[in-house]
Amino acid sequence: MYNDIVKMLYETKDLYSFGSNDNKGKVIREYYPNLKMIQRSYQNDSTPFNTYSFSLTTKVEQSENATIIGKASIDIYDDIVLNDNFINQFGFVIEIKSYHVAITYLKYIDHYRSHQKSLLNVYCRGCEGKK
Repeated sequence: MYNDIVKMLYETKDLYSFGSNDNKGKVIREYYPNLKMIQRSYQNDSTPFNTYSFSLTTKVEQSENATIIGKASIDIYDDIVLNDNFINQFGFVIEIKSYHVAITYLKYIDHYRSHQKSLLNVYCRGCEGKK
């Protein structure tokens, strides 16, 4: 179950679905097996031109019981170079606990402050009620 959760959160479309309404991201460059650049292109009513979002996504196995997944993205507008900025910086810490898999969601907010909350705790059926 742990490996399935790590795989789901690291795969391109699943990682994008956490931060957007679509999952049309594609891997445009793979630097290492655990470091990928992903591109998404979209257009909406307020912008008459395409907007591209590029993300660097990585997965680090901290130990055999803990994995960290991180994403940092930048918006690039075709005709306005000065508005390039980093957005949607977030990640997950996935850990095997005694009787469950714990997932912690981390997000960069502003001025070097971070927000941390438990996103999901998945307990196995045989371990419910045990601590």
